Amino acid sequence: MCEVLNISKRTYYKYRNSEDKDYYDYLIIKEIFEDSRRTYGSRRIAEGLKVKYGVIFNRKKIQRIMNKYYLKPDYYREPKTSKTRNCETRFFLVVSVIFVSFMTFDLLNSGYAANIFESLRISAFNFVTTITTTGFVSVKDMEMLPPGFVTFMILGMLIGGNQESTGGGIKQYRVIVALKGIYHSIRESIMNCHMVISHRIWRLGDKEELTDSEIRSTSSYIIFYFLLFLLGSLIFTMYGYDLQDSMFEFSSAISTVGLSLGITNYNASPVILWTAIIGMFLGRMEIMVVFKAFLRIKKDIRNREN
Repeated sequence: MCEVLNISKRTYYKYRNSEDKDYYDYLIIKEIFEDSRRTYGSRRIAEGLKVKYGVIFNRKKIQRIMNKYYLKPDYYREPKTSKTRNCETRFFLVVSVIFVSFMTFDLLNSGYAANIFESLRISAFNFVTTITTTGFVSVKDMEMLPPGFVTFMILGMLIGGNQESTGGGIKQYRVIVALKGIYHSIRESIMNCHMVISHRIWRLGDKEELTDSEIRSTSSYIIFYFLLFLLGSLIFTMYGYDLQDSMFEFSSAISTVGLSLGITNYNASPVILWTAIIGMFLGRMEIMVVFKAFLRIKKDIRNREN
């Protein structure tokens, strides 16, 4: 070995039997380093040694020992997040562009608006008033609006406001979750079945995990909401009203918007008025909350009887 290393035997035995003078310092430096989850540099290790052991080390010495024993800190910086990075914000912007564009074109094509600027103003106003469930009106006679325009207003009322808002409707977050669930199911059906894919969604700047149970519960809510919407609309049609007008009227009721094409008025049938009352109550109080409260009351009554 000495011939290979080109050193004398005396030099070999001298260093073989010698003790590393930095070894014990390395052990306590390593302890502080590992306690920090391998994130401390020489400055913070020096502070840690002073606090924990009451010893003062030169920072350059700590750097030398760390380099000697390959103690490299793994620096981790929290990713910068923006509170504006929210799935509902993106969804609202995309839907706004699509809906307002089609509504503007429909007004121009039907001759309802004189020019594109008037058409754009009417479309933007009525889109915002429906999707935010505010209920303001900017046209003289809503019955004269073209059918395509009215269809987009119905969709806007059904989608509704943000999850944290007081607006009615299904709520934009639920629509996003349902759409993501459809996308992920299609994606998983064409990908390798052995792959494990985690579903995430942006909420208020944080990327949260989207569980299968949340997708199922959200989809069930939307289906139940649509069934009630269709049922109320069919009740309106039984009294001779057009299907689209009935859908507009009941979507306004169940989403608590307040817009009307004239069906719900003082002279309306009591059945129509009671249907609108039930729709407004369920829409404002949240459908599932009302049914859970009803089931809870029923259960309490049974327990008292027993």
